[in-house]
Amino acid sequence: MDIREFKPIILLLLLAVAVVVLVLSGNDLIFGNTSLVGFGLTLTSTGNWEYWIFTGSFIFSVLFGYMFYSIARDARKFYTIVEKGTKLSLTKNLKDVQKIAKRLGPAYEEKLAEASKKWNVR
Repeated sequence: MDIREFKPIILLLLLAVAVVVLVLSGNDLIFGNTSLVGFGLTLTSTGNWEYWIFTGSFIFSVLFGYMFYSIARDARKFYTIVEKGTKLSLTKNLKDVQKIAKRLGPAYEEKLAEASKKWNVR
C-alpha cells in the first residue's frame, strides 16, 4: 500500500476538520449563535487565541480544498484521456498522463500501463 492511494481521503478528512473548526470559531467571533453554544460547541475558552484559530482554520480550509480539487481535476483528466480517449489523445498527452499517474499512485500507473499496452504506446 502506498500513501498516495489514501491522499484524497486524508485531504477530505482534513478539510472536514478545518471547516468544522472554521464554523465553530466563526460562530463564536462573528455570528454568536446560541444554539451551538448550548450544545457546548464553542471555542471561547481559548481566549484571544480564537482569532488565530479562525485565521488558521480559514487558511487550512482553502489549502486542503484546493489540494483536493487538484487531485480530483487530475483524476478526471486521467480518466478522460486514458479510458475514454483514443490512441491519438493518449500519445499526444502521454507526458502529462505519466506525471498525473505518478502523482496519484500505483493504481493509476497500472491503468496507464494497461492502456499503453492496449494501444501499443511506449
